Amino acid sequence: MKTIIKSNRTYGVEVEFVSEVSQVTIANHLSNKFRNLEFRGESYNHATVPYWKVITDSSVHGHSSFRNGLEIVSPILKGKKGLKDLTKIMNELESMENTSINKTCGIHVHVDVNDSYIKGIGNVVKLYAKQSEYIDSILAPSRRVGGSKGDQWARDLYTGVGFNRGDNTNLWKLVDNCINDNEGSGTLSQVNSLCSELGGRYRAVNLDSYRKYGTVEFRQHGASLCAEKISNWIVFCTNLVDRAVNSNKIMKSETSFEKTFGCSKQLKKFASERAVGFGFSQFEIAEEVIETISTKFLSDGTELRKMSNGSFVLLDTGLDGEWTILDNTIEVMRNFATDLGINFEGMNTRRLGQALLVA
Repeated sequence: MKTIIKSNRTYGVEVEFVSEVSQVTIANHLSNKFRNLEFRGESYNHATVPYWKVITDSSVHGHSSFRNGLEIVSPILKGKKGLKDLTKIMNELESMENTSINKTCGIHVHVDVNDSYIKGIGNVVKLYAKQSEYIDSILAPSRRVGGSKGDQWARDLYTGVGFNRGDNTNLWKLVDNCINDNEGSGTLSQVNSLCSELGGRYRAVNLDSYRKYGTVEFRQHGASLCAEKISNWIVFCTNLVDRAVNSNKIMKSETSFEKTFGCSKQLKKFASERAVGFGFSQFEIAEEVIETISTKFLSDGTELRKMSNGSFVLLDTGLDGEWTILDNTIEVMRNFATDLGINFEGMNTRRLGQALLVA
């Protein structure tokens, strides 16, 4: 299923992996494969560059012949074009015989927050923490609370500062105190204070990246070269930032699995399948059953149907008597509207469908 991203925020991704060959060889291979994109093999560095770089990473431990710990770092990406480039690169890396992953690898997503005040950045911490039980359910056990790699590289926002999981009262107080105690000192100073109180860089939400790049970094996702998994994680992270930054207040009350991953039906379905696959059957979301709720014959062979999800479909009966769904629904509906004297200017498919039903 195609991954849909709605956020207009820029983002970047770092994907760690192991390889039998060097970073330069990987970069050269990708350059030859994708002529319209630029790749370079480099030693480890934190520079933001306008090309895809494949660099060494000492935190990634190779095994057997896959001895080289590497990561591929994207340039600044945005929207569906960014996901499209990412998808074809990940598909290629995953198909290569000389690349692999292990538990020392992870995925880090940076989301731009340069447009946010400190309160919005604090809201990112609160919202991620509040949803962390459900986030854990779609990630590998090693990346959850108590997992060897999660505790090492992406500590939980509650337990990392000595609070019980779900202790929103104390975590909210910690975040608000950092913001209020440094009021008037500038967003950077306030973010630095909050980052320090949370324990620094190696947290599920890393605020240290704000000082360097103007981003919030999400570090909890485990190893993968799967384009679908990485793309859906990016969609989740960018949507979480949008929700947090645009919220006046993040409530302490409990949330739900469906609210956590509810920015689109596609993400919710993907997250549910992941959670169920890890044994969290309580998060299974039943497929929506779409039924016909009203119909109207627009001509002898054409029927308009309104569906239970609010959409409209047009069906045509051919010479064989079998019903088929017509393409170009809106254009066909406009033709019928013209015949019926309906002014359809400015109408979308649903409004026009409703007008035809009652005409």
